[in-house]
Parts: sequence; C-alpha cells; structure tokens
Amino acid sequence: MFLIMRFLGSVILFLFFTFSVHAKVKIITIGDSTMAEYDPSTTEKVGWGQTLSMFVLSDAATVIDDARSGRSSKSFISEGLWDASKAKISPGDYVLIQFGHNDEKTNVEGTGSTIPEFKSNLKMFVSETKAAGGVPVLFTPVVRCNFSGNKISETGRHITADGDYAAAVREVAAETGTPVVDHTELTRVLVEEYGETKALSELYASGDRTHTKMNGAIVFARLAASAFFAAIKSSALYFSSFSRSCFSYSRLVLEIQNQNIPNI
Repeated sequence: MFLIMRFLGSVILFLFFTFSVHAKVKIITIGDSTMAEYDPSTTEKVGWGQTLSMFVLSDAATVIDDARSGRSSKSFISEGLWDASKAKISPGDYVLIQFGHNDEKTNVEGTGSTIPEFKSNLKMFVSETKAAGGVPVLFTPVVRCNFSGNKISETGRHITADGDYAAAVREVAAETGTPVVDHTELTRVLVEEYGETKALSELYASGDRTHTKMNGAIVFARLAASAFFAAIKSSALYFSSFSRSCFSYSRLVLEIQNQNIPNI
C-alpha cells in the first residue's frame, strides 16, 4: 500500500508541475498604433491589444503587446522589432499579426509596402513563427472611421489605389493555411451600427478617425478575442460566459463588472 501511495503521489506531483510549467502560454501581438499600448497620463488613445488581456484567463495565458505606433510590416522588420518579438516565442505560443494601416502609405519611404511586399512580409512572420514553434494568427486591420453616406468608405476599409490591404491578408492566410480574423469586417459592422457621429464620440479618440479610446479599444478587443478563439478552435483561454453578441459598450462594461475582471 505504501508503494502504491508513493507512486500515486509521484504521478500527481509530475502532473502538477507539468501543468504548471506548460499550461500557461503567451499571446504575443505585433502590429501598429491601433493595437499598441499607450500611457494614459499622456493620451486618451488605447490600442485594442492593450485591452485584450481583459478577455483572456490570466492563469492560462499572458498577453504581451509588442505592437508599436507608426510601424508597418516593413518597418517592424527593419527596425529589429520582429527579431525581439520572435525571441519571445516558445512552442505553443500564439502570435497575433495585424498590419496594414501604415503599409498602405506607399509614398512614405521605409514604411509603405506595395501589396506584393506586404504579402511577402506577412508570409515571413507566419513562417518564422511556425519555425519557432508558435501559432501565427493573421488579423486584417481595423477600420478607420471614414464614412461615405452611412457606410464605411473604401479608404476606411483599406482599399487604396495600390490595392486592397485587408484582402491581401486574407490571401496570405489562404496561401499559407494560417488562421485569420477578419477584423476589418467585424469592426466595419460595429462602427456602421454606431453610425459616424456616435462612433466618433463613443469609440474614437477626440479628433481622430483611426485610434480608439478606452471604450473603442474594449469592444474592438472583444471582437478580436471572440474571433481569435473561434479561429484556433479553443475556448480554454477565454471568458466564455461573455455574450458572443455583445456589441454595446455599456453592456460590456456591466458584464466585465459582473465577472470581476480587473480594469486596466
């Protein structure tokens, strides 16, 4: 009996330490200012990557927001930011990739990327994430609050004279077999539901049609989290008790309070 109990104890300890060491994964976000973290003492801007941790079980995963303001897929690579992010990847970690806002500025040297360049950069992120043992997930860029009538305009959906940058992300996903979240479409539906005036007032930073304030960052992150966990076919890291149809900021805040999720 003693030997049996000792064996069972060893098994339990092994499982405990195995789970403790390996269960918690990292969710690393790379992208531009719409995803980045900001100092609340200097600006009301809040990127959706900054609020993503509100929708992730803290004992299951850690969110690392490596997105940087003003960066494109090209400059994120050339400035060494990707190398720094890549060094953090351990097997089983997730890398959420969202670029496009600055890539489409093809007149800006060192930043703008043509569609072929953009796709090539995204494929590099994907292949190098996989090589490091990580799981890449592509995100199309969130919309700008640019309206034509009561609909988000082509520029708001990242369609320029050089091409459709959101479509390019979806193409890379299909060509590489990578999970993709159509954040452009999700945020388009949301922002159009609000309407231009209400969206600018409630979701975006003052005088800004690109960058969200806290309200907008929370609901954009909520959309991202729900679609991300659906894309990887897992709810193990996610506050699944949240309503999947929750688009209202006030309702979302109430649910956050009811779940005792810490504000940031």
